[in-house]
Amino acid sequence: MFAARSQETRAVIIVALGVDSAAKAWVADWNAIRQRGQLTNAIALIDLKTDRKYGGILKYEAPRVKIDVTVANDEIIVKVVDFISPTVLSRLQQQAGVLSPQITDWRAIVDAVLIDPNFGHAVFNAAVVDAPEERGTLVRGTYHIPLTEEGGVVAVKVVSVLGEEVLAVSSPRRRRAKRQRQAPS
Repeated sequence: MFAARSQETRAVIIVALGVDSAAKAWVADWNAIRQRGQLTNAIALIDLKTDRKYGGILKYEAPRVKIDVTVANDEIIVKVVDFISPTVLSRLQQQAGVLSPQITDWRAIVDAVLIDPNFGHAVFNAAVVDAPEERGTLVRGTYHIPLTEEGGVVAVKVVSVLGEEVLAVSSPRRRRAKRQRQAPS
């Protein structure tokens, strides 16, 4: 199997930005078999997110989203209040020339908003998808969904322009009816 480089003893180095636990287990098994003499090359795995020596090259911060979910007039109103992606902002800073870029509308760094109005915590079923096709078109940010059942959990998935995803889950709160003031008699 390794006849072409049977004398090669250097380790194979894999550099990744995030490593699945199954991949870590596979590499550990590979290296254990290697120590028994059955395989030639060890595999070194460097995760730039967690490695103490090399991890300082990149600092990953997950995106954050703030949502407001209310129920009024037999509909669920989902509003994405704010979205921030430190990764997008750092990329913009790296590309900055004389002027540093300013993001005044969170929708400018969002590719898509997906909503599951009856989230069951196991599978995300998007009933609403806001992913504009035309370049320069922004997501709406506020969504009115017919109320099918009261007391459910609403999940909102926001996808950044770099493909980062963040999931926010909320139970809708009932919007209070405004009281009308009565004129003094």
